[in-house]
Amino acid sequence: MDNTTNHNKTEKSNESNTIKRRIIEQQKTFLEFYTKYQGIVTAACKAININPSTFYEWIKKYSSFRKKVEKIKKEQVGFVEDKLIQAIADNNISAIIFYLKSKHPDYKPRQEITFGDKEQMDKILNKVDKLLP
Repeated sequence: MDNTTNHNKTEKSNESNTIKRRIIEQQKTFLEFYTKYQGIVTAACKAININPSTFYEWIKKYSSFRKKVEKIKKEQVGFVEDKLIQAIADNNISAIIFYLKSKHPDYKPRQEITFGDKEQMDKILNKVDKLLP
């Protein structure tokens, strides 16, 4: 191998390392803004001037970055849950209703299916009955 070939390989390696360091620095800055903007991806992307598609590429490509994003999300959910429980403790009726509707089966909204035409419903039920053994 001649010196030119070795020099070219060294240059490419240095460029690659520079790109990796820049990406790591961008990810670090993104995570700071992601935390600041409470998990809003587009706001954090705008703050560091990257396209949201770059964020999603990072999520796919870099597991350590993905884990940090997931950790921030969990922390944010914990923060919001704490605020909800505090609002309930402060007798905030909206928070109480929200909690019951989302956590307690007796308070969950039920969906009703209605048929506008009883005759049409009877026809459908008759067809279903014929299909059953």
